[in-house]
Amino acid sequence: MNKNYLQMKTNVGLMVQDSSASMASLIGVWINNRYREVVNSHTWEQLYVTQTITTSANVSAYPFDANTDKIVFVNDITNSNTLNITTEEQFLQQNFDALTTTGTPTKCFIKSDVVASQPGSAEKITLKSSSAQDTAEIIFIREITATGGETYENLTLTGTTAVTASNSVTRILGISKSASTVGKITVYENDESTELAQLYPENLESRYKTLNVHPIPTGASTLHSRTKRRISPLAQNYDYPVIEEVSDIIELGAQADAWRYKKQFNKGSVFETQYQIAKDDRVFREVNQPGLIHQMVATPLNRNEGIL
Repeated sequence: MNKNYLQMKTNVGLMVQDSSASMASLIGVWINNRYREVVNSHTWEQLYVTQTITTSANVSAYPFDANTDKIVFVNDITNSNTLNITTEEQFLQQNFDALTTTGTPTKCFIKSDVVASQPGSAEKITLKSSSAQDTAEIIFIREITATGGETYENLTLTGTTAVTASNSVTRILGISKSASTVGKITVYENDESTELAQLYPENLESRYKTLNVHPIPTGASTLHSRTKRRISPLAQNYDYPVIEEVSDIIELGAQADAWRYKKQFNKGSVFETQYQIAKDDRVFREVNQPGLIHQMVATPLNRNEGIL
């Protein structure tokens, strides 16, 4: 069983014999650093989810939810087809003369942006929180204005009451928060109904992945995609790691950092070794499942697509 964020911070403080508030703040940083290391050390099954997208006629771009990090595959359930995943650069090179072609999608690429969709025209955006307690946090917006210049605005939240930006913008380049919020921040077009982005309480910046399909769909079809989640740092006392049975491992790593901070380098090395061993053991237990056979399926390259 995992321990929550507060329990891990408390345990590490007790182990290094320093339960001060300043040390607890540092321990929180070390815990999240080790948490990120553990998450990135293996393709944990808990990180992967299936998302369903329904295409519409003449629409080629479909945003994933804000927690999507990477894509594994995309299946067109309606047309019994698996879309070929390519990069945007390869797509543009290979389809420069057919970008507006319509039909049944056969290929796709992923594009990163700071919003799920950009403003439809030059307009002032609005934003608000889902919590009335968010009245001091600042939302930083970098943008391209209607006159073509790059600038930025700082908007102070007023709880659930919408705040309207001063500039009319044609493109948003970045959205970030000055601190974690109690509620979820939603960014709208000026009509306050067309949603551009969401920032969850612990997310300090906005990031989105968008699925772009080609040819441009002529109608509705159902796409099932396997995606990897983006993991947010532990922030609230009762936050738990997404990966099962890793809190003890995270504590060992944070203890190694704490002892090194206290210039107890020998102790730090001992806990670092224990951390690495425990992490490797956890990965082994993840892959060493009875009846599970790992196979590699070779995919031949298509000479017609100019890869070779």
